[in-house]
Amino acid sequence: MKNILLLLFFFTILESLSQNILISTSGTVNVNGGETFYDAGGPNGNDGNTSHTITLCPQNNKDKVVLDFTYFKTMWVDGFIGPEEDPLFIFNGTNTTGNNIGELKGDYSAKYSTANTPYRMGVESNGIFPLLDRPTMFSSTHASGCLTLQFINGANDLNPGWVADVSVFTPLDIPGCNIELLKDTNICNGESVTLEAFGTIVSAPINSDFNNSAVGTGWNATSSATFTSNVCSSTSLDNSVYLWMQNATSPRSLESNNFDVSDGGSISFEYRQAINNGNASPCESPDQQGGTFEGVYVQYSNNGGTNWTTFKYLFPNGTQGSFGAEAALTGCGTYVKDWTKMTYPIPIAAQTTSTKFRWIQSLATSASSDNWGLDNIVISTPLDATLTITNMTTNAVIGTSSTSSLSVNITPTTTTIYRATIDNGISSCTKDITVIVSTCSNPCGASQTLIWD
Repeated sequence: MKNILLLLFFFTILESLSQNILISTSGTVNVNGGETFYDAGGPNGNDGNTSHTITLCPQNNKDKVVLDFTYFKTMWVDGFIGPEEDPLFIFNGTNTTGNNIGELKGDYSAKYSTANTPYRMGVESNGIFPLLDRPTMFSSTHASGCLTLQFINGANDLNPGWVADVSVFTPLDIPGCNIELLKDTNICNGESVTLEAFGTIVSAPINSDFNNSAVGTGWNATSSATFTSNVCSSTSLDNSVYLWMQNATSPRSLESNNFDVSDGGSISFEYRQAINNGNASPCESPDQQGGTFEGVYVQYSNNGGTNWTTFKYLFPNGTQGSFGAEAALTGCGTYVKDWTKMTYPIPIAAQTTSTKFRWIQSLATSASSDNWGLDNIVISTPLDATLTITNMTTNAVIGTSSTSSLSVNITPTTTTIYRATIDNGISSCTKDITVIVSTCSNPCGASQTLIWD
């Protein structure tokens, strides 16, 4: 009995350890969600004095990887000769050539200060929100669903490093009915093929592109905002009109109505702040005021707006301009200076029948300074629907599912058309695929997989 207990204990520890991913693992690691991502020292060690690069990819090619940083502390001090820093870069995709969507360094566990070693990067309590002591979330929007993390060791000092919860999610398709066919295929008589269908019927209580120079429907309240297409000589990702905060005192906010998102879903938006610190409005960048950041909170409330929970904070970055370099703010990541699309899963705690969302800048130096903008905000939630695959020769349904994916293995003896359908009783859409069956003189190879995407 003692040996059995010891064996069970060993496998329990092994299973627990398998949930931890250290950046020193390097290479490409497939994740399912539920893992914890650490620096090279792991949960009980320091960040180390070695540079590392790792790529985290989802097991399912439909999913995207999300890292929610709950703790971060690495070295960062600007010296007289040069900066002493240990930055962690976050790249969108499978390698370091992807879009840089984050640069983390310093101590996020305490309020902003350059009088400490490492520099502190926490968002100080400002009378509206409590201390924000973490970098919050970063999510892949790359086709691969992967994030690449690169730690650059530049200082001899050791610090605790970081802790990030790993999750994966499937971003919803565009609002409406979605089902797509990849291609037809040829097989030999007697071979099997796996048909895979994917489909969604998506409701979007918020789908705002601001192209009409108005906030649009679904919004409860907003600060005075300007609509433009080229402020500060910068067009949006789709070269269209966007919302720009430039003529409102803080707090500046864009707040939605209450929506039923109890089935989950995703929230997507594009964000950019002005680049230059100290420039004239509307091109003056958010930075810090009195030791408190002028960044933008992305939040939800499930009690009508009485309480708000932050799931993403858009740290400011004011490293250029007439006031000179504000070096400490580079730790927030320069990606906020370019239009960047971000997509996140609706947090589990936000999945209620009455949830509202908002973007809010709690602090700004004046009504005309600390400018930033939003575009193409989409809050999506899936509708219950049934996915089926039908043999169109016999009109027989050969597979059905209440989820967004369905796989069916078939062995047709003649060329056959199959149809994938998604339907919720109100909306439906279909896609056909033709499986061409040939008589082959030689074996044609292994079984094939067809995908409705």
